[in-house]
Amino acid sequence: MSYADDVMKHYNQCGADLRKRLAAVLDDAENTQAGRPVAKRSAKDSGEGPGVKSGAMASESAPAPAFVRPDVALAAAADALMLSEDFTGDYGAAMNKALADDPDLAKRYHEQRFGAPDTTPRSERPDVQLAEASKKIAEERSIPYGAAMAVALAEDPALAKRYHGA
Repeated sequence: MSYADDVMKHYNQCGADLRKRLAAVLDDAENTQAGRPVAKRSAKDSGEGPGVKSGAMASESAPAPAFVRPDVALAAAADALMLSEDFTGDYGAAMNKALADDPDLAKRYHEQRFGAPDTTPRSERPDVQLAEASKKIAEERSIPYGAAMAVALAEDPALAKRYHGA
């Protein structure tokens, strides 16, 4: 088993387009190392056409999963960039370029790492409603804010239920 086949086996869960790009870069690296001419490819069509190894194409026949984890897809894209001859940066720069080149991957990776953004309008969030009610009660009754929060939750059971997530 060659190095290229081993790498392709590692990324068999990635999408076909990413596997094609990675196979093309690995093939170019092997050709360069062996002193053979390297196929000229643009960034858009790398991995398509001549120069794609038969071992890499064999991994294409495996069905792609419905969802590839964003961190795995990012690692494969960064690896492909690191193996390409025209990339001179470090691995962090490769990751940043891969994220810049694929906005959908960047969004999925960010959501995996930090969670999806809250789509609830600010005025409808229970923590904001509780803060506003507590501020009003604290000013009207001249009590501390913490006590006003307890009063607001006691006086509005629906807000308390939404605030506590029940």
